[in-house]
Amino acid sequence: MDASLAQFTDLALQHPLDKEYWRELAISHQKQGNYRNAVIAWAFVALLAAEDPLPHLHAAECLLAQGEKDEAHKALKMALELSGHDQGLRNKILTLLTGESYAS
Repeated sequence: MDASLAQFTDLALQHPLDKEYWRELAISHQKQGNYRNAVIAWAFVALLAAEDPLPHLHAAECLLAQGEKDEAHKALKMALELSGHDQGLRNKILTLLTGESYAS
């Protein structure tokens, strides 16, 4: 196990209500291609940061990487709903919803 992954796993488990540790754990898993574990960590971030669209977006990226298009679609819809007036973020989400990465 990568050192940062081990460190953030320990921190997330020791401080389960700290979204930053879960976020770093999710990022570490995602960077290493551990998409299933990343989705789980992103779900914890989403629970702890209910108004933040980014955990849903990043979970969708992982789900797409695993070929789970239906679940990715649900996560992207939630990210879009939470994205508010951030047009740059909305465009990124819409690109994933309608773009080649989703349609393929």
